[in-house]
Amino acid sequence: MVSASADRGPVITHMRAVQECLISHNYEVLMVHVGAGADVGQQTMACLGRIKRERGVILAVCTQDYAEVTASQFSSYRHLRFALDNSLEVLPLRVEDIYPPEPPWSEEHPYDQNGSGQALVGMKIPPSLVPLDCRGRTAVQIASDIAERLSIEKAEWSSGRPAAHLFEMPEIPLSRIQ
Repeated sequence: MVSASADRGPVITHMRAVQECLISHNYEVLMVHVGAGADVGQQTMACLGRIKRERGVILAVCTQDYAEVTASQFSSYRHLRFALDNSLEVLPLRVEDIYPPEPPWSEEHPYDQNGSGQALVGMKIPPSLVPLDCRGRTAVQIASDIAERLSIEKAEWSSGRPAAHLFEMPEIPLSRIQ
């Protein structure tokens, strides 16, 4: 599942291209599709439930504000908290120069006055967890690297297809996926 902050047009477009690359190479990819009339909450719950059942991997699209506490029950903060609460593996995808994410907080922040988002990043995406560097890379290159990094233990081989669980993610080059 790809987990990303909302309103990240170019990043999300790039991640959807990554998703397409993985699917074209027989990886099962779950991704929430946001559009008119779509029930984002229902889609997110279905994806997270499946990730938990199948012990999948959350691909965290680490923008600067990833894991910001917001009013949404389906934000990247909630995805990462779900991963923490359920001991799910997280593969951080570095898409910006600022890393690790520095979700905003302050006494004036409407939802995070005590730095919960930053603390969560520190717990679930520690400095010892090396990110996949996606900066300046094509969708095919990113997809190839994700496929390489997904552990065999985390792959779902039911129906003969390894599973990459994504929630809104950027593009990966296909030339590196065999």
